[in-house]
This record gives sequence, C-alpha cells and structure tokens, in this order.
Amino acid sequence: MTNQQDKTSAILAPLLLAIGIALAGYFISHTLYNSKIALNTADVKGLAERIVESDSAFWTIQYTVTGNKKQISRNYMKIQKKIKEK
Repeated sequence: MTNQQDKTSAILAPLLLAIGIALAGYFISHTLYNSKIALNTADVKGLAERIVESDSAFWTIQYTVTGNKKQISRNYMKIQKKIKEK
C-alpha cells in the first residue's frame, strides 16, 4: 500500500507545483498588462458624462518667474520667442 501512496505523491506534488507556477505567471502577466493599459489612458468627464476615447490631450502650463526686472524681461522674451518658433 505504501508503494501506491509513493507513486501518487510523486505525481501529485509536481503537478500541483506546475499548476501553481502557471497560475502565478498568468496573474503576474495579467497585472502587468493592466498596468500598461492604465498608463496609456485617461478618464475624462464632461457635461455629458460619457466615456470617450482620445488619442491626444492638452494641458495648460503655468510658470512663475522670480528675479530682478531685467532678468524677468529677458527670460520672458526668450519664452515668447520659443513659443513663436513652434
């Protein structure tokens, strides 16, 4: 009887280990896939409150400049020049 139990445990233990490794791989890959998708999407609600797919987004950028009057004027002109170039 012990010989039969040894055969069963010799088959069952590696089988359970293989199933566990396969399930762990599946869950890890599914989590990585979902995190990649989450990084590439943005949920936006408007007045209509419906989900809309978008391939572009615009953000307004505010900046603050500190320094003396000459430095501020010079930096402001540089910024305006770069904006006009685009």
